[in-house]
Amino acid sequence: MFLQPMLLEGYEEPFDDNEYIFEPKIEGYRLIYSQVNQITHLYSRFHRDVTRFFPEIYHIHIDDDIVLDGVIANVDKHSGHIDSDCIKQRFSLRKHQEIQKQSIHNPCNYILFDILFYKGRDLRGLPLMKRREILRQLDLGNRNIGFIPFIENNGSKLFEEIRKRDMQGMVAKKKDSLYIGDRSDEWLKIMNWQYDDFFVTGYTSDSTKIRISAVDKARGFRESGFVSSGLTLVDKLTLLAASKPLILKESEDIVSLLPVIKARIKFQKYSKDGFLRDPSFVRFL
Repeated sequence: MFLQPMLLEGYEEPFDDNEYIFEPKIEGYRLIYSQVNQITHLYSRFHRDVTRFFPEIYHIHIDDDIVLDGVIANVDKHSGHIDSDCIKQRFSLRKHQEIQKQSIHNPCNYILFDILFYKGRDLRGLPLMKRREILRQLDLGNRNIGFIPFIENNGSKLFEEIRKRDMQGMVAKKKDSLYIGDRSDEWLKIMNWQYDDFFVTGYTSDSTKIRISAVDKARGFRESGFVSSGLTLVDKLTLLAASKPLILKESEDIVSLLPVIKARIKFQKYSKDGFLRDPSFVRFL
């Protein structure tokens, strides 16, 4: 049974409000867990069946029909930080034996934050805190499944800790919110953005993306990725006009530029290979 997940609206600043609970935003993969007639399916938020990729969270000690909502994530054993690259690697595996091996030696965790259906009853019409009460009473019997922690009222304090720990962000949810299968301003995400300045070293031939690079002491310039989010039509026209004398070469896909123009970019963090996660253009410098 797939139930459409409730999605978050973006919000700029942390806040305090006793009508909300506040949770850390886990960097992972949204997952709907469905057990109906003792048959389990794991679904992505886009209704893709991903059951075979995560055998370590397949079994729970509950016989009744149940639908759960949460995030699947992996913690790096050495650093103790969330390793989002591990989830991508898991999805790249094709052989059953490889998936089984990873599930044993590098297991993922399913972090629950909601329950949508239980014992033949649709719970989505209940307020959030009542659903949480039902969820917390469950004994799932799987060490790879846990519950998201939360605090009430003091979102600013939690966000301060999130910044210190370099985590992805925070989620604020109204205590009386019903679960709707759509985006809602009763669930808010406040992202822990980083900002840095990069050289614009190219753009795609259709002008939809800019290529950005950072200065690397060992290698000169190191590509940091492509950015399309945040670019307005005015930004694109400005770049096209200013970059004409800076063109090094043109191919079918990319126009390469001398590293002269700089841009401020906001992003989540760096990936292991030095590229930016979720980059967004702020302005030219």
